[in-house]
Amino acid sequence: MRKLILLTLTFVALQLVHSADKYTLLQNGQEAPNFTFQKDTTTMNFFDYKGKVVLVNFFATWCPPCKKELPLIKSDIWDKHKNNSDFELMIVGREHSPAQLRKFKAERGYDFSFYADKNKKIFESFAKDIIPRSYVIDKNGIIVYQALGFNEEEFKKMVMVVDSLLAK
Repeated sequence: MRKLILLTLTFVALQLVHSADKYTLLQNGQEAPNFTFQKDTTTMNFFDYKGKVVLVNFFATWCPPCKKELPLIKSDIWDKHKNNSDFELMIVGREHSPAQLRKFKAERGYDFSFYADKNKKIFESFAKDIIPRSYVIDKNGIIVYQALGFNEEEFKKMVMVVDSLLAK
């Protein structure tokens, strides 16, 4: 009976992983899409960041795994690399306005920038659904790592990828 339960749980887990993958539009090794966004009062293009390692994280203020991941992004990635001119961190608030993100940032005391994606235009150039979702993009604009959801082991891998790219 135990084997049957274990087999069933394994099957369900594999189905969830497979079904989540149908929401992913980009694969490692592909060029990251270009998109426009507001940085303060300036309209920017993502391709302006070519030549830098970029971590793009999609989140929502109501998402419990997102709220668990953001403090780790701050402590394990941002605090370590924020003064490195070869690094950019983009925390993108899916379906949030700039005002909502300013409030969230102030309440949590974050010192990195948040980018509003009110209509999911940026998000939908990467994926169809499911957050949190992170992409590490190398200096050539190529996606070298992506994470769907949040778990600590996967997060540690992402930190190692960012660290190794910035050590080059």
